[in-house]
This record gives sequence, structure tokens and C-alpha cells, in this order.
Amino acid sequence: MSAAGKWRKLYDRIPEHEKSNSHRGCYLAWRELERRLSSGRGVDNLLEASVETESVKLYIMKRIIDVLLFLGERGLAFQGRSQRAGDKGNENFLGLIELSHWDPVLKEHVLQVKESQEKGEHLQVHYLSADSQKKLKVFRSCKTEHFVRPTAKYFAVIVDASPDSSHVEQTIILLRYVIQNKAQFDIVERFLKFVDCSDKIGNEIAQMVVDTLQERGMPLSDYRAQAYDDGANMAGKYNGARAKIHEQCPAAIFSPCGCHTLNLCGTDAEAITYFGTMQTVYNLFSSGPKRWEILLNRIGCSLHGISGTRWSDRVESVKPFAAHLPGIKLAPEDLLELNLTAKTRTEINGALSYVTSFICVLMSVVRYKVIVPIDFCNKVIQARDATLDVKCQT
Repeated sequence: MSAAGKWRKLYDRIPEHEKSNSHRGCYLAWRELERRLSSGRGVDNLLEASVETESVKLYIMKRIIDVLLFLGERGLAFQGRSQRAGDKGNENFLGLIELSHWDPVLKEHVLQVKESQEKGEHLQVHYLSADSQKKLKVFRSCKTEHFVRPTAKYFAVIVDASPDSSHVEQTIILLRYVIQNKAQFDIVERFLKFVDCSDKIGNEIAQMVVDTLQERGMPLSDYRAQAYDDGANMAGKYNGARAKIHEQCPAAIFSPCGCHTLNLCGTDAEAITYFGTMQTVYNLFSSGPKRWEILLNRIGCSLHGISGTRWSDRVESVKPFAAHLPGIKLAPEDLLELNLTAKTRTEINGALSYVTSFICVLMSVVRYKVIVPIDFCNKVIQARDATLDVKCQT
């Protein structure tokens, strides 16, 4: 067939193709794509916006890490009496971050955090909280040659350990000493070193502390106090780290961590069923947006999970639970109207059985009155100017 004949057949098929469903579908998809691109609502635009948002977060994170490294290298305090942007008592970290008038991106971020704090709103992932500072763990990048020996002759050593996200036991060593500032004396804490310590035997921990002090040129003869928690490997009278160090440094008296002692008292007096039910109720409602909406409609506020570390932090969990117990009794009943698994329904029925009992009401009142004083004592003991007499009076 000649070329002219083929073109004539194509001319005859075009009207038929234009009326087909496939052609109409492709035409509509093309026009819809053209409309989305012109209005900036396409997938490409959304991806570009997402990349831009992540790049801004990365930019802010780099600036924050620079500040953390600056403070860590010089052994300066991070947190103060306040964790609010703009307050005078927010110490070095937030103070340096607020010096952002020269950086438009960081300045805008600080303003958003400040506005949210003034309104009492929760701003997601702003990287300026005390928890974010602890999780970054940038101290390991600090250069050891930046260590500055304290001007005071005598010093105390504080040692604590906690596993990080990679399940490595991170042991922190701090120096605590007193300096004279004009007519008054100030207590100073200086970061000394992070050590990966997998051995939890008292003798090994004691040797690690002694080696660190000798490495930094700190005379053991000036070692006057040691402060740890009440764990057997740290505070044991015979085989704990305190006993082994005391053999080498007889003048280094042991002072247990007051907050940890309070936590142990609270743990010994803990009501397992009460706190377990509180955590179950939180898990039930926090596992989905629909469930969380049901909870908000009933009590008008959020619940908090049980802290796995500091016992006194549970005051933030008990407070809304005790204050809105009538609404919490009704909210699980609303959950039963949803499409749930048999396991979930069993958990709801168990929680309902407890929160509707008199013992739950009694425990809510008693527990709140117990943990509030413990929380207050913890804050007093952890204050920068806390001394031994203040600790004893508390």
C-alpha cells in the first residue's frame, strides 16, 4: 500500500480514536496534570516542599550542634532555672541560640518556639528542649585538649551511667568544686569525660574513675568527695566503686544521690496495679487518632505515659488522670463501639473494671499527694546552689 493510502486510512481513524474512552481518559489526565502544575499542587511541588522543609531542619540542627560543641568543649553549663526562650535564667544553650538576629532561619525558628511557649502550645520537634540536648550526645566529639583544670584545689567527682540508643553503656564523669566569686562562693560542675563502660563491677568502675583523673592531671590527694546513685555496684560498702576508691583516696567521702534515694522510696511504695492501669489507658487511646479524639472529647486534655526512669516525673501522669477520672471512666466505654480486636476489648474491660472501683479513686488522691512533695524535693536537691544542709532539711 502506498504512503498516501496509509494516511487516508489514518484520517478516517482519527475521529474514531477521539471518541474512544482511552483517549478521553488520557486527555482528562493531561488537563488535570496541567492544572495541578499551574496551581502548585502537583506531586513534584509537594516533594519540593518536603525537601525544603527537611533542609531547613538540617540547617537548624547544624547550628544547634555547633552551640552544643562550643559549650561541651569548654565545660560550660547547658541548662538553667528556665527552659523557656527569652527568659534570663535559661543559661548558656538557649542564650547562645537566641543570638540569632544575624541568622534569619534560626531567628524565625526561635520566634516560633517562643510564641508556642507563651501560648502554652506544644511545638513538635523544635530541638531546643532539655531532652533534645541529652539525646544528641555530641560530647563524644569534644576534643580532650580543651579541658581546663579548675582553679579550686579540692574537688568532688560525680559518676552516672545510662545505655544509649546503640545499647552501649555511656558513663559520664563530672567534676564538682567551689570557687570564690568576690564576696560569695559558687558551686561549679564541669563535664570531664564520656566513657564507654560495659563492666558494671565496682572495682572496674573505680579504676576507670581513677585512670580518668590521672589522665587529666588531677591529683588524687585533692579528691574529697564522690557522688553516685544507690546501686550496689556504686554505693556498696565493701565491693562498690565508693569502697574501692576510698581505699586509694581515704579523704574522698561518699554522698549518695538524693534524687535517686527518693526514687527508690517511691518505687518501694509504688502501687503496681494503679500505675499499670494508667499506662494501659494511655496506650489504648494513644494508638490511633480516632481513639485520641474520643479521649479529648471526654476529658478535654491529654494523658501522659508513665516515665520509665525518674519516679517523681510521674506527677505529670497522675495529675490529668486524677483530675479527670469521671471522664476517663466514660471514654473506654466509647472505645467499645469501635471495631476492635478481642485482645483490645479484654484490655478495655480490665481497665474499666479498675477505674470504676473505689480503690482507684482513693489511689488517685493519695498518690498525687505523695508524688508532689517528692517532685518538689527533687527540684530543690537538683538546684545549682544546693548544699548538704539544704539536702538534709529537704
